[in-house]
Amino acid sequence: MGYRVAVVWLVAMGVFGQETKAPQLKRKVEPQYTQEARENGVQGSVLFRFVVGANGKVTEIELISPLGYGLDEQAKKALEQWEFEPGRKDGMAVEVDATVEVNFRLMGRAYDAASERRRSDFNAAWATMQKDDSKPEMRVTAQKKIEELSQQKYAPAMYVVGMWRVAGENGPKDEAGGLELIQRAGQKQYGPAAYQIALRRMRGAGLPQDRTKGLEEMERAAMLGSVQAQFYLAGLYELGTAAARDLALAQRYYRMCAGQGVGRCQHKLGTLMLGNEDRREHLRLQAIAWLELAAEQESAAAELARKEAAGLSEKQIAAVKRLKGQLVRK
Repeated sequence: MGYRVAVVWLVAMGVFGQETKAPQLKRKVEPQYTQEARENGVQGSVLFRFVVGANGKVTEIELISPLGYGLDEQAKKALEQWEFEPGRKDGMAVEVDATVEVNFRLMGRAYDAASERRRSDFNAAWATMQKDDSKPEMRVTAQKKIEELSQQKYAPAMYVVGMWRVAGENGPKDEAGGLELIQRAGQKQYGPAAYQIALRRMRGAGLPQDRTKGLEEMERAAMLGSVQAQFYLAGLYELGTAAARDLALAQRYYRMCAGQGVGRCQHKLGTLMLGNEDRREHLRLQAIAWLELAAEQESAAAELARKEAAGLSEKQIAAVKRLKGQLVRK
């Protein structure tokens, strides 16, 4: 299947008047489509912010809207090789913040451009809201974009605006209206929203308490990909709180969030696997692989990983290394 990659130089962010000049792109390198992305039919856009230095080189690359399947890394690798005529102010070369969008398309495949635009716009606006050093006017623009996307019934934006209203952030407090928005986002199969509703149902926070229904909703949220729901359920089944103790189910839910790269889930899963009565070699090696992955994020997992890996043969060490590359979804 053929493919097309379009790299769009979007904007240089600054005030450019008669005495100033935006950077001019001199050399653009196109990224490669990964085999994994092609095989899975992945299409979409990757959005970056970066700085064009006074020397025309690209620095401080920040991933704003990812796509996965190795495409983010390919796009970043290409962007690092771009060269510019630097921006100038009063004739002097200056640093300029900029944004670029890398579009990956598979020829002959249907593509929902409007949906992808909403995703990219939301991620960019959300990143601006999360940055402590964002200028006030940029935050206002980002907030308006998220509210606009919520009105367009884009589930992640509905969820965020709903959470704002419940907490009284970025506008007046409206718990009932906020919960309604979150519920509508959950009905659109958005995992974080489904998790919030399940949690409130189990605790009786803003919704009638119903532990049975809440547990069912929590399981649905986990299936929708909510890391919080997966970790919550794993803890319930590991400790036997609000549900019968079931270590097999605990491992199942820890495995879900561990596979998404969450260090605390990897740590928990590896520890539980080591505690199993079944100590077959392939399960022990997998447990060590999870712990070593967790150690990259949590220092608490490092000591246990080192202890369990001590004495492994070269063949076993190679197997653990191979597993680490296979266990986490990219």
